[in-house]
Amino acid sequence: MSMEIRRLDDVLARSDTGELFRIERFRVGRRTQEGVVPDYVFRLTSGERLTRESDRIYRRAGGERLVELERRQVPG
Repeated sequence: MSMEIRRLDDVLARSDTGELFRIERFRVGRRTQEGVVPDYVFRLTSGERLTRESDRIYRRAGGERLVELERRQVPG
């Protein structure tokens, strides 16, 4: 079995106490006889894995909630 790992992007998130974190998002595909089975990995830059609760909410192992900040349009 082989794996494909692709970094999707980084996002900023804020904790309930106001601390900022950068979340790295990856797509991990495991090759099986049926094809590629996608999975996603979310982690802080420190390497700590996160659990994704919704589109913009993540949870640290200790229970702290992180909310992804809105992306702003860059003026052109």
